[in-house]
Amino acid sequence: MQRKIEFWKLYENTAYDEEYKRIRKLDSQVKQIYNPVQNVIDLDIALITRGMTVTGEIASTIIEDNDFDFFKEEILLYVLLDGVAWIDVVRQENKIYLSALSVNEVKEVQYDVAGNITRIVFESGEGDNTLQKIYTLDSITIMQGNEEKNVPNVLGFIPVVEIWGLKSSNQPISRIEGLIDKLDLINEYYAGIRSVGKLHEDPLMWGNAVFDTSQMAEKFANRTKGEVKYAHVPEGGKLQFLEMQGNVMKIMCEERDKLIKQVEHEYPEVMLIQLIEGAAVSGYAISLKLTGLESLIQRYRNNYKAGLIKAFKYAFNLLGVNDTVEIQFDSIISDSVKESLDSVITAYSAGLLDLETAVKKVAKIFNEDFKQILQNLKSEDIYEQQFQQEAGEVE
Repeated sequence: MQRKIEFWKLYENTAYDEEYKRIRKLDSQVKQIYNPVQNVIDLDIALITRGMTVTGEIASTIIEDNDFDFFKEEILLYVLLDGVAWIDVVRQENKIYLSALSVNEVKEVQYDVAGNITRIVFESGEGDNTLQKIYTLDSITIMQGNEEKNVPNVLGFIPVVEIWGLKSSNQPISRIEGLIDKLDLINEYYAGIRSVGKLHEDPLMWGNAVFDTSQMAEKFANRTKGEVKYAHVPEGGKLQFLEMQGNVMKIMCEERDKLIKQVEHEYPEVMLIQLIEGAAVSGYAISLKLTGLESLIQRYRNNYKAGLIKAFKYAFNLLGVNDTVEIQFDSIISDSVKESLDSVITAYSAGLLDLETAVKKVAKIFNEDFKQILQNLKSEDIYEQQFQQEAGEVE
């Protein structure tokens, strides 16, 4: 398994740099204009962990000994972007420490026929601080710098928990696996629209005048925007400016918008964010999308919960205690939101509310229910602002 650096660049809003464009074979003019990945992933994490509580006497002590708020989101970030992650459960003296491991750190994993881990090798840190661990059912080897410690594994199990997100044929699937190609196309269209606009904003002029070749080369090299670009044509040609012919820009805008609609259709998180911000979306689409999103988040939740419970049970074994742990969550989309939403949709469908009023009510419902989530997600897209300022958009 290998991390796809492109997914992380999209999440960290560092995509479309030279490395990304080389990997994705994109033109140098392509920039990041449209990229909802960070909002999609952050909203998924917020929904998966919504109202999460862990109860149990020993479990509460473990939580206090760890930066659990950070840990519980870090492990999900790996699961959502890489498709899989691991939890290393370690006992130091009488304390338990939980560490999230990514595909960048795990170098080798072997399983038995039942899918249990029988051998795992992982590394963390850099240079002299690199720590390597090798767990097998027979031994535990820890290497750091020139030091190596090898002890028998008397646990009867390997204290590492594997958590999957989505998978196909036993291969992990990133939450944004099907999104990256569409984002590249959308941003290519933005670049193309911008190029067409700049071409006609600073047009070529042609006619039948004759210029010295070297003189023209110097003029072109030193020209500034707005100065005449000139191309010679045979005798009898007329002097004129290049003008836009056909509807190429209109078609490019339409194709870009179709792709954006596909993204919104395939990733309900994008639509939910639009709802929160007051975008007009049909009642049928809202109900359908929220149902799909709930189902998806629940699948992640189930795997996440099972993995955490297993990690706590490993911790109890390491401590030599017998205890239980319970993990509970709030509803992904609360019942009160669903009821309020149904009321608005019914009133709008019956003609009792106009579209503008209905949209405002829907936005208010989600704003109140997702107040904390909103605070974490609200961010300005500086690339979009830059695009609008420099080139504008032709619809």
